Amino acid sequence: MTLLRRLWLTALGATFAAFVIGFVISMVNARSYLEQQLRAQSQDNATALALSMSQQSKDRATVELMVSALFDGGHFEVIRFQDAKGAVVIERSGGVHVTTVPSWFEAMFSITVLPGQAQVSDGWKQAGKVTVVAHSRFAYESLWKSAIWFVLTMSLVGVVTGLILTALFNWAKRPIEDLMEHAKAVAARQYKTMAEPSVPELRRVARAFNAMVRQVREMFAEQSARIEALQREASKDTLTDLPNRAFFLGRFRDQLADESAHPNGMLVVLRIVGLLQFNRDQGRDAVDQVLAGIADRLRQLAAVQPEWLCARLNGADFALLMPGVAHDMAEQTLQAWMQSVRQAMMTLATDTRGVVSAGMTFYQHGEIEREVLARVDHALVQGETSEQGWIAVLRATDAQAAPERDWLRVLTRAIGEAEFELATFPVLSMIGEELHEEALLRLPDAETGKVMTAGQFMPWVQRLGLSAEIDMAAATLACLQLRRDEGEISVNLLPATLGAEGWLARMQSLFEANRDVTPRLLFEVNEAGLALFGGALQAFTDMATRYQVRVGVEHFGRTFSSIPSLYELNLSFLKIDAGLIRDIDQQPSNQRLVKAIVGIAANAQCQVYAEGVHTAAEHAVLVTLGLNGYTGPEATRRLA
Repeated sequence: MTLLRRLWLTALGATFAAFVIGFVISMVNARSYLEQQLRAQSQDNATALALSMSQQSKDRATVELMVSALFDGGHFEVIRFQDAKGAVVIERSGGVHVTTVPSWFEAMFSITVLPGQAQVSDGWKQAGKVTVVAHSRFAYESLWKSAIWFVLTMSLVGVVTGLILTALFNWAKRPIEDLMEHAKAVAARQYKTMAEPSVPELRRVARAFNAMVRQVREMFAEQSARIEALQREASKDTLTDLPNRAFFLGRFRDQLADESAHPNGMLVVLRIVGLLQFNRDQGRDAVDQVLAGIADRLRQLAAVQPEWLCARLNGADFALLMPGVAHDMAEQTLQAWMQSVRQAMMTLATDTRGVVSAGMTFYQHGEIEREVLARVDHALVQGETSEQGWIAVLRATDAQAAPERDWLRVLTRAIGEAEFELATFPVLSMIGEELHEEALLRLPDAETGKVMTAGQFMPWVQRLGLSAEIDMAAATLACLQLRRDEGEISVNLLPATLGAEGWLARMQSLFEANRDVTPRLLFEVNEAGLALFGGALQAFTDMATRYQVRVGVEHFGRTFSSIPSLYELNLSFLKIDAGLIRDIDQQPSNQRLVKAIVGIAANAQCQVYAEGVHTAAEHAVLVTLGLNGYTGPEATRRLA
C-alpha cells in the first residue's frame, strides 16, 4: 500500500470516527433535552388539569369531560385520575400511532418520559390525584429529523473535506512522484537533477538527491577526462595532435575489411626529406613549429570530408586516407597540400625542391594491408626523384559510378520493391559463444548479376537523403529474420536517420507490430553522429526501451564524444573501434585505454565489444582486459 493511500485512509478513518462520536454525542444530548421538555410538559399539564378539576364539580361526567378534552389534543400518552383512596376513576391512554421513525432508531435512542402528577382538592379536602404522561412520538420524530440533518450536514462536510484532502494530496504527490521518476531514471543510468519542491521535508530530500547526481556526474567527468588523456597517449602524436601511426593503420585496416565502408579510395603519404639535418641546422624548436603548421594544413584538408583521416606516421612522414575519392580529386588535394608544405618549409630552406616528396596509391576493399603500404612506399621512393616531387603507383581505372539520377532510380526501386538482402556477421563472447549477429544490407544488381555491398551504395543513400527509408528497410528485414530464426540481430543506424521527420513514429509502429521479437533486436549508431543528433537519439532510446530494444554505439573511440552519452542515453553496449584494437597485443598504451573504457562502461551497466579482431594474439589480450565480446575475421574463423 502506498504512502499516499495510507494517509488517505488515515484521514478517512479519523473523519469517520469524528462523525460517529459527534453523532452519538449529539443524539444523546438531544434526547436528554427532549426528555426534560416532555417531563415539563407532563408536569405543567397535570398541574393545570388538577387546578381546573379542583374548581369544578367532582362528578364522574365532569371529570371525564375535562380529561377527554385534554387527551384529545393528541400530545399525551396517558391521563389518569385517581380518587383519594388511589382507585382509578378515569384513565385515557394513547393507541397505536403511525410514525416515520424506524424501530431500530427508537431502540437505539429510547426516550424515557417521566409522569407529571398533581393533587385535586375539594375545598380543604384532597379529592384525588391527576397523572399525566406526555407522548414520546413527537420527540422521536424530532430526534430522527435532527439525526437526518446531522448525517446530511456531516456528509457534505465530509465530501468537501475529502475534496480538499484530495487536492492537498495531489499537491504533495507531485514532488514525490517527481522524486520517484528521477530515482527510476538513476536506476536506468540517466542522471538528471530535479527541481526542489516547496515542501520543506521533500526539499531536503531533493537537495540530497541532486547532490548525489552531481557527485556521480563529477565522477563520470573525471573518468571521461582520464580516458581522453589515455586516448591522446595511445592514438595521438604529442607534437601535432594528429592521430599516430598505430591508430591510422588500425583505421586503414578496418577500411579494407569493413563491408559498410567505401569499397575503394586513395592513400597518400608525404615525407619531409632531410628532417634530421634541419633539426641540426635550424634547431628543434623551429622545426617543430613548421611541423605543427604542416599538421594544421593537413587537418584543414581532411576536414573537407568527415570520413577522411590524416595522421603523422613518424617524425618526417604524414598520411592522408581518402575513402571514396576518385584519382583526379586526390591529385588536386595532394598538389594543394604539397604547395602549402613547401611554403611552410621556406622558413627552413630557401630552395624547397627535393625537400617534400609524396606517394599516392589506389586501394579497394579486400586488399591486404601490407601490399597497399608497399605500393605507397614504392611511390614515395619514386617521388623523391621525380620532377614534380610525387608519383602515383598502380593507378586503377576505377569503374565510373552511376550518375546520381540513376542511383536515385535504383535505390527508389529497391526500397519500393524490397530488393535488399541482409548479410550477417557474428559477434562472439570472449569464450566463443555467439551473442548476436551484426546485419548489413546488400543489394542485388540486376544489370551485372552481382551483389553490391553496403559500402558501394551507402554513400549515394546519404547523398540522396534516403537514409531513413534504407534503415527502415533494414529494420523490417531484421524483424522478418527474427521471426524465422533464433538468436539476436543488430542493425546499423545511419546518424542522418535520427533527424528524419516522422521516422520515429514509423519505427514505433514497426516495434508495435513485432513486439514478440523486439527483445532480440539491437541497433547501433556511429559515434560520429551523437554530437549532431543527441536529442533525437535520446528520444529513440527512450522509445526503444519501452519495447526492450537495445541501442548501442559502434566505432567507439574515434572521438570519444559518446562517453557522456553512456549515462544520458541509456545505451546498452558499445563497440570499440578497430583502430584501437589493431595489434593491441603490442600496444600497451592501447591496452590501458581499452581497460579504462571497460571500467567506465561497467559503471554504466554497458556491454563492451571489440571491432575488427584479426588475430588470436589480439583476442588473448582482449580477454585479459575484461571485454564482453568481439567481432571481425577472428570471430568468423572461430565460429567456422
